[in-house]
Amino acid sequence: GGLDGSTKRKAVWDISRHCIPQRPEWMPSADDVAQMQSHAQGPEKSSAVAGLRGLHNVGNTCFLNCVLQGLVHNPGLRDYFLGDFHNRHKCLQKREADGKQEAGVCMGCEMDRIVNDFFQPHKQTYTPHQFLYGMWKSSQHLAGYEQQDAHECLISVLTALQSCCDEDGGGNNVGMIQDLFSGCLRSDVTCLRCKQPSVTRDPFVDISLDLKKHAPPADAPPTP
Repeated sequence: GGLDGSTKRKAVWDISRHCIPQRPEWMPSADDVAQMQSHAQGPEKSSAVAGLRGLHNVGNTCFLNCVLQGLVHNPGLRDYFLGDFHNRHKCLQKREADGKQEAGVCMGCEMDRIVNDFFQPHKQTYTPHQFLYGMWKSSQHLAGYEQQDAHECLISVLTALQSCCDEDGGGNNVGMIQDLFSGCLRSDVTCLRCKQPSVTRDPFVDISLDLKKHAPPADAPPTP
C-alpha cells in the first residue's frame, strides 16, 4: 500500500535531516519577529504558492527548464540552499581570497542564486540565463541554444554541483549530492556447484529501466 501524508512528510524530513549538517538551534529575537511579521503576506493578498515560477526558454532550452524545476523542488536540495549551507557571496569571497575567481564558474553558487530567486515574493516568469551560462562553462559539450538531452543535462549539473559543494561546512565533505541522488545496485549470484553466494555492489547516480508495454484492455476501441 501507499504511504499516508504524515508518513511521507516524516520520510522527507528524515532525508533532509540526514543530508544536511546540523547547526545549533536558532531562536529569533524580538526584532526578527517584528520584521517577519511586517513582511508577512496573508493569503488574501496573494494566491501564489511559494516556489512556483515559470521558466522562459532561452532558445531551445526546455530540457534545462525541466531539470531546474525538478532540482529546485527537491526537498533536500531546496533546504540545503535555502539553509545557507552554500552561500554564493561567501563562496565568491573565498575564491577571491584563494585567487580562484578566474578558474571557472561555481555551479553551487548558480544553484544558490536560482533557488533563492524562486522563493522570493516575485512570481514573474524567470529566465535562467546565468545558470545556462554557468552550465556552458562547466559542461562545454552542452553549450549552445539547440536542444539537448535532459538526462545528460541532469547528470552534468549534478556532477558540477558535487564538485562545488564538496567543501561546504568548513571543509567537510557532506556528500549532499550522493545522499540525495545516488544509490547502490546489489547483484547476488550463487554458484550452482558450491552454493557459495557472491555479492557485488555498484554505486550509481542514474539507472536505466525497461518500460513494459501493456496490452490495451479487451473492450478498448481499435486503434485507427
